[in-house]
Amino acid sequence: GGELEADGMTPIDAVVRILNNQLSALMWIDEKVSLSIFCFFYIILKY
Repeated sequence: GGELEADGMTPIDAVVRILNNQLSALMWIDEKVSLSIFCFFYIILKY
């Protein structure tokens, strides 16, 4: 809410901030998924 309506912030600034937040979330999810897949294959190959 309030942070997007800061003084001097243009709509483009708000969009860029939102996109950066989304990108960070996607990268975090992708990192967790990759780690899970790695562990999954590691367990399969180990046995």
